[in-house]
Amino acid sequence: MGKIYVYDGSFYGFLTAIFYVYFNHDDLEDICTDSDLQLAIGAETLTVGTEEDKAERVMASLVKKIGKLGFYRIYKAFLSDSIGREKLIFDYIGIVLRSGRDAKYLYAEKTVTDVLKLSEKTGSEAHLLRGFLRFRETEAGIYYAEFSPKTDCISLIAPHFKNRLSGLNFAINDLKRKKAAIWDKEKLEIINYESFFKPEETENEKAFCAMWKSFYKTVSIAERKNEKCRMTHVPKRFWRYMCEMEEN
Repeated sequence: MGKIYVYDGSFYGFLTAIFYVYFNHDDLEDICTDSDLQLAIGAETLTVGTEEDKAERVMASLVKKIGKLGFYRIYKAFLSDSIGREKLIFDYIGIVLRSGRDAKYLYAEKTVTDVLKLSEKTGSEAHLLRGFLRFRETEAGIYYAEFSPKTDCISLIAPHFKNRLSGLNFAINDLKRKKAAIWDKEKLEIINYESFFKPEETENEKAFCAMWKSFYKTVSIAERKNEKCRMTHVPKRFWRYMCEMEEN
């Protein structure tokens, strides 16, 4: 029976666990967080903390072996939040390191295709949110947006909005994971929180939203209303965060 490595849930924590698996030459049973731990009979557990120097050594080694794009695939697969992704990614790393080839040449390996699917899942969610995320002007002097994505993609979309809205203070709030990206015109920071106070919208924002909903309703054609088609273009899980989709 192999060893189960328990980490803190962060990507750097995951890379730290990988470092020690290789360093200790352990037969790995699983890598998981404490909350996901399901102890197998006879399995030994080892809890590892996040060590940035160890994580960066693993990162540098992977980039050298499989390139920045290959490493980015691993990062996006990790952000998928899929159950069991840690062991799957660990196995994937072993395959690509042994082969010394880019993953796109290894489609015969199920582990490889499974990881690529997770990576694509995260990438697709981030792509949608770059178009559908809605910011609102608040009394706190920031533009605020909230969402509950399928994947942990806030670190992928925040730089996009930092570049697009560089002259504004904004906060993007992942309600599902209690995580927020905050930009203050100088520094972009992603934080975890226990509780938060949602800022009140300005009167201008409320008026603009009312006008936008009125315009949206005016240009729509009742006879051509097709909810199924609309959900194809704008997934329904985003509607609750979009002004034009709110009920009056």
